[in-house]
Amino acid sequence: MGRLAWERRSASANIRSYESSLCGCRGVPGMKATVETQAPTTLNKVRVHSFRKELPEAVDWDAVHAAIQKVLLPIANSLPPGINAKGDCTKLPRFFSSYLTCKNEAHPDIDPVIVGVEFCRPGEKIMVWGDISGECIGDMLFEAGPEMEAEGHTAALADAGSAIAQILAQQAHLAVTALHDSSRLPKD
Repeated sequence: MGRLAWERRSASANIRSYESSLCGCRGVPGMKATVETQAPTTLNKVRVHSFRKELPEAVDWDAVHAAIQKVLLPIANSLPPGINAKGDCTKLPRFFSSYLTCKNEAHPDIDPVIVGVEFCRPGEKIMVWGDISGECIGDMLFEAGPEMEAEGHTAALADAGSAIAQILAQQAHLAVTALHDSSRLPKD
């Protein structure tokens, strides 16, 4: 399944429900995505797939997150002074993401950058992808493509997520450059 569309949204709401019916997805049955969370999250992007199926409950998502963070956290340790990064994850019944949020502490008005790996289940297999992008303004700095399909068990998902994270880690300089770009200010 190819990339269908990206939709960006604000991360400020505590309870959120989001429906997307964009561009080529309008009027196509099963191409709406609903994402709900009761906790604030810095992850603010949703890949528009058919979110018909929930992620497998038998998967140890904490182990998947740990495998990805093992690859991403060295990025945080290599950032120049004044650039900070924090690892986190978002788990919803139909979506999972493990990511770093990178911020320029000297210039907090510059949009933070997310380096993340995402998972959803549009069919029998789990789709895995990753990118480096702006938290609020939605600028796509790098996409680790193409998407991967993985079997729905912990080891396969940890391996796929780690492989995508390796690709992202090789492009970490893009996050640093973006965090010094004063044109990346969120619009009101």
